[in-house]
Amino acid sequence: MITRRDRRQRFTIVTSAVFLALAATVSVIIWNDRSSNVTTAFVENADVNTASRILIARPDYPDLVLERQSGHWSITSPCRISADIERITPLLKALSTSPLSYSAREVDREAAGLLEPLAVVTIDDDVIQLGATDLAGERRYAQRGDTIALVPEWVLSLANGGASALAVQRLFPVTPTELTREEGRALDIDAWSGLSATQVIAWPPADTPGTRHAYALEASIENDANTRLELVATDAWTAIITAGDSCARLFSNDDMPIDSAL
Repeated sequence: MITRRDRRQRFTIVTSAVFLALAATVSVIIWNDRSSNVTTAFVENADVNTASRILIARPDYPDLVLERQSGHWSITSPCRISADIERITPLLKALSTSPLSYSAREVDREAAGLLEPLAVVTIDDDVIQLGATDLAGERRYAQRGDTIALVPEWVLSLANGGASALAVQRLFPVTPTELTREEGRALDIDAWSGLSATQVIAWPPADTPGTRHAYALEASIENDANTRLELVATDAWTAIITAGDSCARLFSNDDMPIDSAL
């Protein structure tokens, strides 16, 4: 016969077991949460203010080179144009630390896609090979020397974007006070100031379509020297090249202001 005392003892034992299991579960959750926030250094100088040169090598594409001079980042190869610090910063930050890192001896480099890397990013003297994604598809294997780490999956997408992904895409980062064509006719600044390129290419391309029209522009920016630009419009796109650049920004013809064709 089970007495009230036996039932009370059994209830106490069950309750204690449940409490201990709950406490263990909470501990695991807390540990996992803390672990997910713990990062280790991967590329220590991967910072826009300390790095001075980035080289991105991809199979079947020309190398992309970015350099920092006097605090300003530019793409210098395969053509020259201002680089977008808002794009460079996340790239370097993603490579600076990692939540998980291993000795290269502990990883199957072939399975990790590191025997034939999809891209190689060199930050000054640090060479980082980018391989395949992990099983979850959210992170990508990267190797620097004898260390293999997991970095965000999108790092490869940004590296593969080339100049189009890392150049300043806006035609006028600062709105001009005046914009004129070479013959002196003023253009609608409001219509032109919001233009943002859909692609950035080395100029001139090998297979330029037939030119629809071409002319020079001059932009006046307050407290700055006037900037000269060249516009070349084809049936496929409109290219605008800023003086001093050897890259062109390409725009959809549908996005161009009405007065660009007049």
